[in-house]
Amino acid sequence: MSALPSKVFLLLKQAEDDYKSGYYDKAISAAYFSCRMASEYLLKKLNAPIPRRDDKLANAIGDIIRKEITDMLKRLYYYRIHADYSEDPSPMEIAQESLNLATYIISSIKKFLHEL
Repeated sequence: MSALPSKVFLLLKQAEDDYKSGYYDKAISAAYFSCRMASEYLLKKLNAPIPRRDDKLANAIGDIIRKEITDMLKRLYYYRIHADYSEDPSPMEIAQESLNLATYIISSIKKFLHEL
């Protein structure tokens, strides 16, 4: 099965760069969208429907890979909503956790695709 699109890794790299530059909200958002793109790609490859709602997408990916991925994707989505819409800036710790979650999720999806 084919590898993930390069844009997934570009977004993850942008998230890392934004984090290093202190742009925590941007890092959180890019981390989330890298995982969303990887998730949608996996579902396309499996000819599965792609849910529009983020919670349904998280459930679909968790059903395919592992349930723990569902909670991780939902947490990453929650952080992204806060980063994009809250008047308060996101703390560095949340940005770091978002990067860790995104790295793990993408690695899990990449591994799953490789094993198909």
